[in-house]
Amino acid sequence: DEMDAAPFSEEFGEADDFEAGTEGESPGGAEFGDEVHRLLAGIDVPDASPQARELALRFVRSATGLRAARASRIGRETPILFDYDGLLIRGAIDLWFEESGELVLADCKTDTYISDERLQEYSMQLRLYSIALSRALRRRVDRVVLAALRSGREIAVSLSPDDERALSHAVGEFREAHRAGSFPLRPGTQCSWCKYVAGACPAPIPAR
Repeated sequence: DEMDAAPFSEEFGEADDFEAGTEGESPGGAEFGDEVHRLLAGIDVPDASPQARELALRFVRSATGLRAARASRIGRETPILFDYDGLLIRGAIDLWFEESGELVLADCKTDTYISDERLQEYSMQLRLYSIALSRALRRRVDRVVLAALRSGREIAVSLSPDDERALSHAVGEFREAHRAGSFPLRPGTQCSWCKYVAGACPAPIPAR
């Protein structure tokens, strides 16, 4: 029973808008990341680069990729739209599937390097996605995996009560900042590939 690209959405009232899921790659990497994700979604990409094909194949052959191949139910590039604590969350789940009684959510990243700071951001994104998937399928997500394709690592994202409280706090901070129109600068490694740094954004260019 495949539910490829079936949107998960719900009715919502007045809410702020937040789009989750921007990959932090080197300059020009977004197009490469999109190429890899299209391959993983099963889309024919005749002009795909050998590097993109290699990363896609690396995931297909991974432990999570092999489990997905055995899945009884699966969805790829599934759009989501839902309200979480007054914040309207939109994005797309790379992959989810049911296998051996477990509901698994997986997200593939093509970043050259994932810093601890970036990993925290990605983990928050995936916890939000797990909530959307749980609501849509009316069951708990058992496992969340962040697949770092370049390194071949599969990073398990925890879903503990402490994680849920931290997520709610972070969303509350974002919502209040959005309403106040004030977003404090948070310079970090992500500034290295941001095209707005030292321009539209006053953050300085990071030292190398």
